[in-house]
Amino acid sequence: MLGGRQWRGRMDAVREAAWRLEAAGQVRVLQRGRPVERTRVRGPIRIALSGAPQHISAASQRSRS
Repeated sequence: MLGGRQWRGRMDAVREAAWRLEAAGQVRVLQRGRPVERTRVRGPIRIALSGAPQHISAASQRSRS
């Protein structure tokens, strides 16, 4: 389990694992609730199971109205 200052040093390895899992079809890599290409990712990502429903934030719902 990571916590405190330890997690930052592991982020590159976590992201690499996420991209491998995405290539295998097991997860989706998201930013702001939308799929993101590896070459375009900037900042935090979310990793979702490929069968999990996509999360729609309240802010994005308001912008659609």
